[in-house]
Amino acid sequence: MRNAGRVSAVLVVGLVVSAQACVVVLDTPPPPVDSGVDATTDASNDVVNLPDGADVVVLPDADAGEQIKTFFTAAVDAYCQRIATCCTLTPAQFDLEHCRAAVGAGGLAGAVRGLVQLPDNGKLSYDGTAAQSCLTKLSALTCTALEVPASEWADVFNTTCSKAVSGTVATGGACRQSIECVAGQFCEPSGGDAGTGTCKALRTIGTVCGDLGVTTAGYANLTAHESCSTRALGPGFCDDTADPITPANTWKCAAGAANSAACYYDYQCTSLTCGGKTEPGVCGTPKDLSPACTGFKRADAGP
Repeated sequence: MRNAGRVSAVLVVGLVVSAQACVVVLDTPPPPVDSGVDATTDASNDVVNLPDGADVVVLPDADAGEQIKTFFTAAVDAYCQRIATCCTLTPAQFDLEHCRAAVGAGGLAGAVRGLVQLPDNGKLSYDGTAAQSCLTKLSALTCTALEVPASEWADVFNTTCSKAVSGTVATGGACRQSIECVAGQFCEPSGGDAGTGTCKALRTIGTVCGDLGVTTAGYANLTAHESCSTRALGPGFCDDTADPITPANTWKCAAGAANSAACYYDYQCTSLTCGGKTEPGVCGTPKDLSPACTGFKRADAGP
């Protein structure tokens, strides 16, 4: 089966495992099973203590670029702290730097996808209210049976955190990542010119998208998915799921699938959540966070 080798978005939390994957630690934090830690539990002395910078979001004397950097750092730390707390990992057990790198690269489960690849934030705008709300929710993600409810997952990452940073470039303007384009646009790369592109209107359902590129594994690349939904946050994706394989030039933008449908990525679902403990995952089911507990535990930390 063509999809047998895919790393399910259900198992990825934020750590980019492949060009297709939604990261195990980068995109989703993991809570502990029956650990007694719930969504309101604060970090204690037996878990990793991160710098108390999560509350410092609005910088009156700083420009939007500096505020975005401050927010992003605080959000990554808030997410990692929640992972450590929910997994009940001690400082000696928790690989903080690994978590920071993974969550940062994953763009907070896609909420600010592409931000770390930008050399500057000159084409972005910042919403301090949304940023603070994002930090608050990241710090209180539900920790029940190592699962995050689908509705909460979609609200935190797709709705709240994604609003903290937005693009200002309209149709026809120069861009480097889709996050720089206004809503309803994506950054279409210039032919053969890596790192530059033009903001263009999203492609409609049924429109070819596979022409925008494929990954080394033969699946639609991120740009192809971003052409079908704003910043690939869904619902809507470049449908490369045909089995047996079909030519990329036949892949078209598809609408999100209903709950209970098989999926690999959040943006494939109308619920904006592809969850479960299997591969493929299931639209509308809770996110399984257990992979993050093992993924961010130091190999030499012992039992």
